[in-house]
Amino acid sequence: MGASSANSFGAGSCPILEHPAPGSVLKRSMVGGLHAVLPTVPFWNGGASPLGRSAIFLYNTPMIRKKMLLINCYREEAEKKISGYRDWLRAGAVAAGLELTVRDVRDAGPFPGAKDFDAVVVSGSQKMVAAGEVETGLLEFLKYNRRPLLGICYGHQVLAAAFGAIVKKDAVKHLGDEDVRLLGRHELFAHLPPVFKMRESHEEIVMRGRELEKSFSLQAENGSGLVEAIVHRMVPLYGVQFHPEKSGEPGIRLLGNFLKLI
Repeated sequence: MGASSANSFGAGSCPILEHPAPGSVLKRSMVGGLHAVLPTVPFWNGGASPLGRSAIFLYNTPMIRKKMLLINCYREEAEKKISGYRDWLRAGAVAAGLELTVRDVRDAGPFPGAKDFDAVVVSGSQKMVAAGEVETGLLEFLKYNRRPLLGICYGHQVLAAAFGAIVKKDAVKHLGDEDVRLLGRHELFAHLPPVFKMRESHEEIVMRGRELEKSFSLQAENGSGLVEAIVHRMVPLYGVQFHPEKSGEPGIRLLGNFLKLI
């Protein structure tokens, strides 16, 4: 992707060129600049981590190009918090074999038109949905967007609330790894076992019941039966209560599955 393609996605976007393959054209990453080329582990230049290292690889097949809208909902340390999502998106694009361009926007908007992105990720936040700490424009965007969308933690709660589900503060804080139990075999969870661990960091929960189930199917729960994942019944909207961007390989696998649904 050249500079002209990057600029067409707007200021603040960061093109991420992914998916190494044997071939004839040599590319080099510029992590932190316009382009970041992220290969699989064997190609890494002096390291085993798939995140945040410069690398070279041989590249021969035309890539599928997609544009990701990343909605940053964090109130405190917003830039620091969202950087982990960018790293996670890079790793997920490798898993899905995509050339991914990421554009950040704040939850207060304004939001670009649907023609300007192919999918959306809505971040977590310190904000509380039950306390009314939700941007009106974000609720409207979530309700009427029809691009594939993945809401994470707060993003999952706001997505549910946008369609009338109840979100409330739980009796306990959920911190650390918890078991997530699948209730179906949706493509979002392809190649994940029936029970797997994901990182949790939240006080509020989406309530089970008619308000949720009229728009969403429940796809996963924790050991106490609390909602962990939902899928809209009619349109490609997905929510997960856990933090896949903090959950290592299972979280990257889930993201790769989401990107394949675009």
